Amino acid sequence: MSPPSPLVLVFDRYAGRRAWYRAAFVSTDYRVAEAAEGLEAMGLLTSQLPDLVVTELRPPHHDGLTLSVVTRSTSSTTDIPVLMVMPDDDPDVEAGARLVGGSVLLEKPLSQPAVLAAANRLFVETPRLDVTRRHLHRILADLRQGASTQPQVATLEEQARQLLTFVTSALSSIVLANDEAKCMAVNEAACRLTGYSESELLDPFVWDLARPDAHARVLWNRFLATGECVGEFLVVRKDGAEVTIQLCGSTNIAPGLHATVADRESIDA
Repeated sequence: MSPPSPLVLVFDRYAGRRAWYRAAFVSTDYRVAEAAEGLEAMGLLTSQLPDLVVTELRPPHHDGLTLSVVTRSTSSTTDIPVLMVMPDDDPDVEAGARLVGGSVLLEKPLSQPAVLAAANRLFVETPRLDVTRRHLHRILADLRQGASTQPQVATLEEQARQLLTFVTSALSSIVLANDEAKCMAVNEAACRLTGYSESELLDPFVWDLARPDAHARVLWNRFLATGECVGEFLVVRKDGAEVTIQLCGSTNIAPGLHATVADRESIDA
């Protein structure tokens, strides 16, 4: 299946206003999570890893400024854009909001088109985790939730940091897949190699990128059994062209996640 549509976390004390935001975002195929108070919002922020936070500046307990500080101070959420709604035109409040990392400030009264326009602009213009990194964050968040002891949690947190660096900074083509060979995360180099977009690459299985006569399923099962793979592999691009790559792979770089890496020099040759 393709990656889900963007998730918006709406933090507002009043149910009526949360419903107003939900109606606006759902009408354009966003998903919405809601929080009425700060502790709930912070829990959703770390467990759901939304693509956008919409918050009033002064909800109860933890206000929008506090939530923005928390968002900016956590490695997995630091580049989530925050759309802040100000009750009035107050220069001091606006300065404080910008200081703690508010991405866009909107003043009341609001209209749904204005909120959607600001959100869409943030998705286009604000540096943020791309589809792969956000998808991978959520995978690893699920893994962390499954850990029953603190040492396990700490180990998975370190694996999360290593995986994010591994996938996003590499110049080589990288595909992460689960035990069933379902593509779970890819990087930009993999998109260039195959000619597919990220969303398209997150839909198929690893063997869908090979020729029908390549016995890719057999090779995948051998890879899982031996824990590694090294050698040449034939990739079929989206345009039908065949590309021979030097491939290496390693299993269980995180529980149930396996990595295949294509050498960049071989790709460019």
